[in-house]
Amino acid sequence: NINISNGGVLDVTNTSQTVGVVNLTDNAAITTSTSFVGLFDFAQINVGTVAGTTAEISVPIQGGTINKSGAGKLVVSGAFNAGFTGTVNLDAGTLQLYSQDALGGGNLNINGPSTLSLNNALGLGNSQIFNNTITLAGAGATIDVNGNLSILNGDIGETGGSWGFAKTGSGMLHLGGTNT
Repeated sequence: NINISNGGVLDVTNTSQTVGVVNLTDNAAITTSTSFVGLFDFAQINVGTVAGTTAEISVPIQGGTINKSGAGKLVVSGAFNAGFTGTVNLDAGTLQLYSQDALGGGNLNINGPSTLSLNNALGLGNSQIFNNTITLAGAGATIDVNGNLSILNGDIGETGGSWGFAKTGSGMLHLGGTNT
């Protein structure tokens, strides 16, 4: 296991890393000095952030499961994540995606009161198309588009109940998938 906490950084510049379990907490990051070099292949990343803290994955990812818990934020800002086909479990807090391929072909499970943020600090959020399948498995899901046009072409479904989600932000959210 690799534990990165309290502002710690794992830099995978000029290398590719294959690891088992990584634990990120409170302002920790997995990064590279260039988004074109390095690949982080993992079995599982557990992200636990308290309110007011942000963990970030800014390296191209490929691997298994990302589990997000805690009231803080996880930013996935790495580009070229098309190889990621795993699952993201958003149990609490905010998952902020900087690019339309941030989760590659992976699936997203929103398992409770959490926010999927499709706006980004770089101002690149307009007209992004997300093709990920989203499963709602608990009450309190929010999709925040800020002032952007965001398109969700992946299917949105529910399990264990009829949950729905709230859309926030002044932008437009277009649903293009099969939604049940």
